[in-house]
Amino acid sequence: TTLPAKAEKLEEKCMRITLTEGINRQIRRICAKNGNRVTVLKRIQHGPFSLGNLKPGEVVEVKWDILKKKFTNTTDFIL
Repeated sequence: TTLPAKAEKLEEKCMRITLTEGINRQIRRICAKNGNRVTVLKRIQHGPFSLGNLKPGEVVEVKWDILKKKFTNTTDFIL
């Protein structure tokens, strides 16, 4: 089992689903169980990092001191 997900309907066929903890294909499985099919899936944030205005294929370097600051007091990242 995983932690609960939050779902918000944005448009007729568009939802925002927020996972605190996710497993492979979890969103697709949740939607299929409710009779829906996922046609587009876009990750907009991973942990404390938001994709912001990054374009497909674009890369931004994250400095070590930023990583340490973002993951202080968490078990998500081992220094």
